[in-house]
Amino acid sequence: MELILLISYLILFFLILILIINIINFFSIKKIKNKLNSSSKRLTQDSQKFNKKISVLIPVRNEENNILKCLNSVLREKHIEYEIIVLNDNSTDNTANILNSINNQKVKIIQGEPLPEGWVGKNFACHRLSESATGDYLLFIDADTEIKEGGLLSAGLFMENENPDLLSVMPEEETKTFWEKIVIPMLHFTVMNFLPIALVEYAKSEKLLMSNGQFMMFKRESYFKSGGHKKLKNKIVEDVWFGRLIKQTGGKVIFADGVDIIKCRMYSDFIGVWNGFSKNLFPGISFSIIGLINIFILYGVLFVLPLLILIYSLFTVNTDLIKLSVINFFIPVIIRILQAIKFRLSVIYSFTNFIGSFMIILFGINSLRILRFGRGSQWKGRYYKESEIK
Repeated sequence: MELILLISYLILFFLILILIINIINFFSIKKIKNKLNSSSKRLTQDSQKFNKKISVLIPVRNEENNILKCLNSVLREKHIEYEIIVLNDNSTDNTANILNSINNQKVKIIQGEPLPEGWVGKNFACHRLSESATGDYLLFIDADTEIKEGGLLSAGLFMENENPDLLSVMPEEETKTFWEKIVIPMLHFTVMNFLPIALVEYAKSEKLLMSNGQFMMFKRESYFKSGGHKKLKNKIVEDVWFGRLIKQTGGKVIFADGVDIIKCRMYSDFIGVWNGFSKNLFPGISFSIIGLINIFILYGVLFVLPLLILIYSLFTVNTDLIKLSVINFFIPVIIRILQAIKFRLSVIYSFTNFIGSFMIILFGINSLRILRFGRGSQWKGRYYKESEIK
């Protein structure tokens, strides 16, 4: 009993630290405000003030259910100069026919080439997109995203005002099914819990960074100075590596709250969630077994174990343990509620945080299994072995 009490007090100590980090991040993360919500006079002034061209670059593979929504969302932008370049990366579904039916002078379609040896598919597609881009800013977005009206102008003005070499954001993540609502918020939970976001912009350390491949906006010269996607041709989590590249070349990275300018539905079912997280987790920690063990301990001890201790405490007569267990269970719930409010997630599903934490452990085990002992990480019909993407 004394050992369990000691463990519970240690858990409480670390949960309080995490809560403090969350509160600091809650107020310090920069927010990109949608200029469309401004008065018409202010909107006109902002539009006239922004005289740069944005290249919106979209790599597409088997996205027949998403690509039209994505393109139409960008084409709503009326206030600035931009171009849209889409690369069809050898899709095997109806994506090619959909793209061929588009007749808009702002949209340029590029056909994919056979994937060269040593390249990850998305990185090769993005590399070719960058070669065709003519804008002052290069904005890479995924095909499952939708830019909100006014989003391009707002992001462009943010680039002008804050002057980052790379701007990446946390979008509004749409979740509809049970497992989406359970797992997707764990992305926010991880970033807000363990990363002092304000330091991403100012710290020179490559470990203090965050970037999200759903939305990465570069100064043109900074992108090519870093070596671009060609430098990261075999990296499956290229977004994280890009933050490192930019910092290595003396650039500035900002990770911002982008819920007002972009939304995304990452996956539509459990299989998509399972494959997506399994694909990225082990590579995301640089294939480190020690890192994986740390994740298991961190999520298991801090976010799963408190529920087990709470259940155990209800069968004891130790009121101190019961009170402590209740506090340890509800601190992560409170943290999730804060994040749900800020990033427009489900508040009710904040109470399922222990399930999401347990799923992170399972994703880690599966990610290790498929990459080190299995056929490799599978995405969009392609397989990547650990030796190919390390």
